Amino acid sequence: MVKPGKIKGLYELDGIILISEAILNSDVQQLIINELAKKAKTEGLTPEETEERDRLRKAYIADFRRSLESHLKNTYVVDAKGNKTKLQKKR
Repeated sequence: MVKPGKIKGLYELDGIILISEAILNSDVQQLIINELAKKAKTEGLTPEETEERDRLRKAYIADFRRSLESHLKNTYVVDAKGNKTKLQKKR
């Protein structure tokens, strides 16, 4: 699993990784998802690990989409005359 010393707030106790302050930012989510993917390929996942992986993936994708939408809302296209046009959502 994730090495406890790599990320502030992660601790290992009897082989169980503990996350302090119940904070799962996207970097930690991504590390845990990657570690679960490696484990799934090598030795397989327990049903609980599969549920955790799926939950983390959904949360990560939702965060990514929110971030992308926020960036796109503040994106403009500038034509040859210098006119700015805000991007429109494709229907």
